Amino acid sequence: MLVLASGSFIRRRLLEAAGLEFVADPADIDERAVQDDDPDTLAQILAVAKARAVAPRHPGRIIIGSDQVFEMDGALGSKPETPEALREQLLSMNGKAHTFHCGLALVRDQELLHAEVDRARVRFHHLSNSEIEDYVATGEGIGCAGGYRLEEGGVRLIESIEGSHFTVLGLPMLGLIAALRTLDPLTLIRRSQENS
Repeated sequence: MLVLASGSFIRRRLLEAAGLEFVADPADIDERAVQDDDPDTLAQILAVAKARAVAPRHPGRIIIGSDQVFEMDGALGSKPETPEALREQLLSMNGKAHTFHCGLALVRDQELLHAEVDRARVRFHHLSNSEIEDYVATGEGIGCAGGYRLEEGGVRLIESIEGSHFTVLGLPMLGLIAALRTLDPLTLIRRSQENS
């Protein structure tokens, strides 16, 4: 059985939808203490740190760590924590493109088995002030990388995505499945055999 080093509802939902057996055990790391100017490097460091933080509690199991870094105009973004910060972020993104850098790490007993970073570029529509205010009022973008949730009402803000929507959601599923095929193919078939 796999272990997801995250409490994220959407990451859990993606693994469930793929039919993977796993338990969720959120990593308790201080993400703000980790700094790097390169978004790919930062996403990878955070993904590995999350997986390694959880590994001692699950000996012999493959731990999935994932983290997402938001970048726009060459600057790293933070997760807006207030409606005012969310409004300001959405206004700055209006009609522009931004990039998600999503790190994926697979660890077993502190050994790094696989690491990758996937990128997706998202362009926002030119939004009216009322569209932005309507989205801010939902509160769903608070605490999210980029300030919106693709899987919810945030999809209305998006004009286009270049790359995988899984990356925008925070877990590069295609890379994960490919790595599991190599590292432990049985993780991909156990659930389907039980249900046959």
